[in-house]
Amino acid sequence: MSGMTHVAALIDAWRGEVTELTNRYAAQALANLTTQHIDELEKALKQDFDEPLTLKQASHVSGFSDDYLGRLIRQGKLTNVGRKNAPRVRRGDLPSKIGASEVLILRESSTSLTVPSTRTQIAQAAIARM
Repeated sequence: MSGMTHVAALIDAWRGEVTELTNRYAAQALANLTTQHIDELEKALKQDFDEPLTLKQASHVSGFSDDYLGRLIRQGKLTNVGRKNAPRVRRGDLPSKIGASEVLILRESSTSLTVPSTRTQIAQAAIARM
C-alpha cells in the first residue's frame, strides 16, 4: 500500500469518527474541529503536491537528473508548469527513483532544516505532526 493510500484511508477513518462524534456522542463542537483539521490537512497536502519546482529542485526531490526531467518534459511525459526556457514541474507529478535521497537538506545560515521531499514523506510528516 502506498503512502498516499495510507493517508487517504486515515482521512476516511477520521471522517467516520466525525460522524460517530456527532451521532453517538453528540459532540458537535469536537466533530466540527476534527472536520476543520481534516480539511486543513487536505488543503496543505494539495498545496505541497501542486508546488512548482525548478528542474534542479525536482532533481533533488526525485533522484533523477535535471537533464532527464527536462527530457521527460520535451517528450510530453511531464507537464511544464513554467515557461519554455524556465521549466517547472509539479511536485506531485514527479517520478521517484528507488534509492533517491529521502530528504532535502536546506541550509539557512548555520542551521539545517530537514524537509520531506517525496509525496509519501510529505504525507507522513503531516500525520506525524498531528
